[in-house]
Amino acid sequence: MTINELKLGTKDIEKKLNSKIFSRDKDMENLENERVSLEDLKIKKVIYDKASILLKAQAAETREATIGTIESMITLAMKSIYGFDYEFSFKYNDKAIEKGERGAFNITPSVTSGLGDNRITTSISARGGGLKEVISVLLRLAFLKFYGYRGVIVLDETWSSLSADMKMDNLIEFMDSYIEETDIQIIFITHRAEMFGKIAKKIIYVSKDSASSESSVAEMKYDDMLDL
Repeated sequence: MTINELKLGTKDIEKKLNSKIFSRDKDMENLENERVSLEDLKIKKVIYDKASILLKAQAAETREATIGTIESMITLAMKSIYGFDYEFSFKYNDKAIEKGERGAFNITPSVTSGLGDNRITTSISARGGGLKEVISVLLRLAFLKFYGYRGVIVLDETWSSLSADMKMDNLIEFMDSYIEETDIQIIFITHRAEMFGKIAKKIIYVSKDSASSESSVAEMKYDDMLDL
């Protein structure tokens, strides 16, 4: 092998070595950048974890406050309709309490009332149809009021299971006070106009001709409606 061949071989080796050194330095630079990014992510994770804990705590406080407000609203309404021994509440199931999982999906709407010398608490489903209907509507009204809803409310054949006794009279009085307090327009679509008509500002009577099957609509006064 000649001197020139040795020189050319040496230059080729130096060229390959320099290329590998450059590649190594580039890899070291990328590795350092990745290390810095990893440290930055660790710091952000700590911040996010603390923020998540704070948000969850605030959400829990808001949820508890909301539940308490809704319970109070419905309890006051139930007392005016059914009597002072009635109380509404959201009950967490036992397993949720044991696990500390106090989410909205772990609560059951419940009613407490007197039975002789005792007080019993049951779910709404264990109560009569009339009470279930009343609470169902009260829940909607309470949430709408809590969130500041100002639109029209339409109640279609609501409380059809509630007997026409003092409870219905109390309910009518409650709805009258609710409308007066909230200044919200409520439209009752009902066959029990003799009850709801007592508090109506306007009565629209819809009738159907049996021969032609045509419907007619007319505004009517409460006393005239009772004569039909």
